[in-house]
Amino acid sequence: MAFQLQVSNSLNELAKSLCETLQSNPPDVFQPTYIITQTDGMNNWLKLQMADRIGIAANCSFLKPNDLINKIYFLLGGTFAQRSR
Repeated sequence: MAFQLQVSNSLNELAKSLCETLQSNPPDVFQPTYIITQTDGMNNWLKLQMADRIGIAANCSFLKPNDLINKIYFLLGGTFAQRSR
């Protein structure tokens, strides 16, 4: 899993950059593309932008920042710690 960070104060520029990246370096068909956003509304808007610019929005997994941290933690072999009471 590669990590690419794109930063801008313009949502349209970020969507454009994401679509250009996906078109120039198409991901493996069987590997989902993980996209980190803050809200479900942003996920829906971004799916519409991708479908409009690329023609399709498929095999994208939208995560929130906390979900990404948990995913990386478990990929590195982390487990839940037992709380003592």
